Amino acid sequence: MTAPVIDVRAVIACVASLSVLWLATVARADEIVTLKTREGVTQSFALLVPDRPVASVILFPGGNGKTALHILKPGQMIRKGNFLVRIRYHLQRLGLMVAVVDVPSDQQTGGMITFRHSDEHARDIGIVVDFLKAKAPVPV
Repeated sequence: MTAPVIDVRAVIACVASLSVLWLATVARADEIVTLKTREGVTQSFALLVPDRPVASVILFPGGNGKTALHILKPGQMIRKGNFLVRIRYHLQRLGLMVAVVDVPSDQQTGGMITFRHSDEHARDIGIVVDFLKAKAPVPV
């Protein structure tokens, strides 16, 4: 039996192509937007904007609602989280402008279970909705 012949140039070309695809994937960065909502309170969210948005969606991470946006460095991506956080790029590729909301600044130490039913939360998210509508005139 003879050893198979490996075309080194083909292997190098394949590795180079995969490297380019990997870099294109890694280069996607969430834009972090922080809006003033209530007196002394801010609402931050990761924003992904497709070339031509057809609609906007607001994703609310489960559990305590924290996304760790407040500790991200500029250009750093959210890599972990629940299902909604992980599929945000897929939604963007489908033409959706995606906002992944963090907990508001006055709720960083607590959970979101009861706060999500409050008038304050409705106001905070209403301001996010207004921002999205101003960014792209599409349904939210």
